[in-house]
Amino acid sequence: MLHLVRGQPGCGKTTLVLRIARELADIGIRTAGFVTEEIREGGNRWGFLVRDLRGGSAVMARVGLPSPVRVGKYGVDLEAFEAVALRALAPGWEPDLFVVDEIGKMELASPSFVSALERILSGKTPLLATVPAYRLPFVDMLLSREDTQVYDLSPSQREALREVILEAILADLRRVG
Repeated sequence: MLHLVRGQPGCGKTTLVLRIARELADIGIRTAGFVTEEIREGGNRWGFLVRDLRGGSAVMARVGLPSPVRVGKYGVDLEAFEAVALRALAPGWEPDLFVVDEIGKMELASPSFVSALERILSGKTPLLATVPAYRLPFVDMLLSREDTQVYDLSPSQREALREVILEAILADLRRVG
């Protein structure tokens, strides 16, 4: 099962997914994956950090980074992103749940990341991921899958969605377990 949290930037997708992952870990559910977090200074966003849920992080994009991969004002360091994200999603240690925050333009610029996602999606381990509200071909494909549950997030209903998503993931884990 694929659980996609969709929303505008700043609506709390990362906060929600991290909280769910922590709550599941607290009851013994093994999670693997990564989150991307804004890097702010003086109230201004100047980049993004990719952080493995089991440890390790890197700056994956920042203003002024010379890179052939650009998303808006950010240069994307695919090598840094892949070093963290691909390790977090690597086969070998199979978790009960994969967590991917986010499946967006920066991340999808990595063919290796797309391959890792395809491998996960072809398996039985549930995936909790965040996606942007705007359209991307790969995300559109995910949205069209029969096993996809989409949760549209706004800050006002974050808590209610947390409970719905937790219950859905626990139900999935009972089915595959």
